Amino acid sequence: MLRWFGVLFMAAALALGACGKIVTLPPGTGSSVGIPAGYMLVRFRTAQPMNFQKYQYLVVFNITGSGISPYANAISTGNYTNFSFAFQVYGSAPSSASVQLLQYYTISGGGPSGVRVNAPLIPPGLIQFNPNDNGQGNEFSILFPRALLYLPSPASPSPAPTASGAPTPTPSVTALPSGLPAPAPTTSPQQTWTFNFFVADAPPGSTPVDALGATGISDTSFVQSLLTTSSFDQQVYKPAGADQVTDQSAFITGGEIINAP
Repeated sequence: MLRWFGVLFMAAALALGACGKIVTLPPGTGSSVGIPAGYMLVRFRTAQPMNFQKYQYLVVFNITGSGISPYANAISTGNYTNFSFAFQVYGSAPSSASVQLLQYYTISGGGPSGVRVNAPLIPPGLIQFNPNDNGQGNEFSILFPRALLYLPSPASPSPAPTASGAPTPTPSVTALPSGLPAPAPTTSPQQTWTFNFFVADAPPGSTPVDALGATGISDTSFVQSLLTTSSFDQQVYKPAGADQVTDQSAFITGGEIINAP
């Protein structure tokens, strides 16, 4: 496993080094400019500077190919329907933060409370995180190899079921498997991902505060697909006239997703 970490990290470092200022690309630069093959860059933006101590900012993906977006009501119920992976961003101070990859999976016989959250151990530098991507404090960026989101579910035995309706399960921590899956999906439907942006109370809380979509955390209409086999620079916007939250550091205005197949 250590040998695999070394090879993967070296390859990532070479790819990133060749591109220079990879995580400071200006918005709307163009399809996959400066992004290594097999990588995706996500930008998340709020109306005012983010408060990483008060809130957690979540970029959530559904990679199953179902075509259904993750929605904030799945956080409230604790069932995490259509959640495959998430990048969770928060910190110990208002202006400083770190990022963690979360993996959502279901255990056999777990029923409505059978969802678990795994926090894979990621080699340092594999995920490139800039907490202040635009210099204004209201946007962060995450650059990552898409292959991270094809990790298999953690091996058995699984943790004991939690109570129904419980908030965010405490993530278990496991190392990545000995081989990272190739960026290409194993089935044709999995070429297309869906996603959503959320703001929620900082851990240990998990109450949703805002989401993409016209009605915020109650919205179940937002759908924006990502064809991972194509090169794109996709702008993400909150609809005009959308419901607003009082604290503008928690009000999502949009972002950007850039992909290199």
